Amino acid sequence: MQLRRLTLFKKYVDMKQIIKIFFVAVMALFIGCSTAGNIKNIQDRDQVSQVRIGVTTQKDVYELFGEPTYRGTKPDGESWWAYYYPGSGEGASLSVDFDKDGRVKSYNYVP
Repeated sequence: MQLRRLTLFKKYVDMKQIIKIFFVAVMALFIGCSTAGNIKNIQDRDQVSQVRIGVTTQKDVYELFGEPTYRGTKPDGESWWAYYYPGSGEGASLSVDFDKDGRVKSYNYVP
């Protein structure tokens, strides 16, 4: 009787672990898909033309284009953001370099 209870308990624990793993996998899938949706369409030339060197801030760029696909910091302390929008054709990309004050230093847009 004791052995049977132990076996049932192990099956119950294994099932709980399987459910947890499944739940985590589903949540990771939803989180991954939701962050991809934060990237706004950078194929709109009017939006890109609003970026002004020395004037536009990181906050402005974020409001225009959403969460960057990639971001990083250079050894000198300046940061960069990169956007990639696959779209329905060849896609588009935008890379933005910021100075230490968080203003656009340079940018490159490829439609």
